[in-house]
Amino acid sequence: MEIPKKLYSYIIVLFLVTLFLRIVLVGYYNNNFGGIESNVVYGIQRILLGQSLYQDPAAGTYAVMQYTPVYYCFTAGIARLIGINGLEVQGIYMLCRILALVCNMLTVIVATMIIRHYRWSWQQSIIYSLPLLLVLTSHYYTRGDSLHLLFFISAIYACTLFLKRNKLPYIFIASMLSAFCFMTKQSGILVIGITVFSLLFMERKYLAALLYTTSTLIFAYLITLLSIGNNWHGLYQNAWLGLKNGTDFSFLYRIFINQFFMDMVPFYLLGGIMVYFSLKEIKEKPYKVLATSIIFSWVFAVITGLKHGSSNNYFVEFMVLVIIALPDLFQQTSSKKVLFRPFGNTLTTHRFACIALFILVTSKTTGFVTAVCFDKSIKNMRIEYINEETLYAYFTKGLGIQKGEHILFTERNFLDNIFIEYAIMPTKDVVSETYLANPATFNYSSFIAGMNDGLIKYIVTSKNNKDLNRWNKEIPFMLLDKNRFIWIKDTVGYSIYVYHPGLFQ
Repeated sequence: MEIPKKLYSYIIVLFLVTLFLRIVLVGYYNNNFGGIESNVVYGIQRILLGQSLYQDPAAGTYAVMQYTPVYYCFTAGIARLIGINGLEVQGIYMLCRILALVCNMLTVIVATMIIRHYRWSWQQSIIYSLPLLLVLTSHYYTRGDSLHLLFFISAIYACTLFLKRNKLPYIFIASMLSAFCFMTKQSGILVIGITVFSLLFMERKYLAALLYTTSTLIFAYLITLLSIGNNWHGLYQNAWLGLKNGTDFSFLYRIFINQFFMDMVPFYLLGGIMVYFSLKEIKEKPYKVLATSIIFSWVFAVITGLKHGSSNNYFVEFMVLVIIALPDLFQQTSSKKVLFRPFGNTLTTHRFACIALFILVTSKTTGFVTAVCFDKSIKNMRIEYINEETLYAYFTKGLGIQKGEHILFTERNFLDNIFIEYAIMPTKDVVSETYLANPATFNYSSFIAGMNDGLIKYIVTSKNNKDLNRWNKEIPFMLLDKNRFIWIKDTVGYSIYVYHPGLFQ
């Protein structure tokens, strides 16, 4: 059995619409489609400007780079090759979005190759893979999640090839891809866990498990050395301590009733059905690996999603794996099993899978098209970008800001990226989450001592919201003395305040 032809055609149309809009978004002036992209771009800028990616989060500019280094370094390397420098903010954003889309399409290709092993034609394999692009959340439009997913699915593919052909080179390929996956984003530990479990407990290949684990560690070590040298302490401070955002147990029920999760509930059930059949009926190795990956990825998403600030992007790996496993399920007699008979109608596994897929791709595509074309929650902020470039010119040419002087921005937009040479505490969202979870994670005593005593030379607020302490609720230690900063100018929608030591002598 296969997907009905009408659903085939429907998926192709949705894919083309999504691909077109993704290409359009490459040129958008927007600092955040999802996941606070400005923080990732900031890290890339650091490398392009010759700075260390990981610096002390409690000193200097007080910035936290939350993720492992591969994506930052990879994108910065491409930027250097094509002549983009660290101050060309929009150029970096565009490059990130191009690379993200390329990674997404490569992931579709890898999925096609996996599905092709189920003895489907190339045409059918491609069509079955197209929904992958549709289910990706906005976190995969600019950030390193796109490269992470490519390594993740490629590592799964290499593992299935090893189990099918029993050739050791595939173990080393899988370990290299797994190491790159983890060193792109820490959630890459998932693919390592899946592979080790499959080798140890499903296949009883103990030597292969040892080789895989050892070579993965070696590859991860070498990747780290090539990316950041011996800056292990900086990596620990940023990519480990920077993820300590606290726990939010509301995630456990939001994944079933929140509007951003409800379209996935049928997929949760479908994933459970797939795992059940792998235990009871289906014995093919590739399918069992995918079924194992499905249950691991769902449980991993739920556990890690308890971290404060998590959203539906945590389930992307799960959704992608279910989509990849669907064609194999359709070839099994299990797909004809009757699940139940609502109102006298027969609901087989195949029919339920098609319904679940239809709901998911329709919901995701509708939400994306609406955000771009109708409610404009994803909008082109070109005017804001031009205004902020004008503000930068005023500071450098009009005020003559000097190297080492700092500006605190109460608004995000592109400001912390455009003013990377001067912006202080640019990753305020991360600072807020880690501080509220545990104030002792980072020692901000130097910031507290200096913020009203010259550490901050300028404060820039929105002209419509001149509250210097706008961030005090999210960052309680950030309490600025309004009497120590005097207003000097309103320009391009922003108000500028300067620290004036002469007032206190």
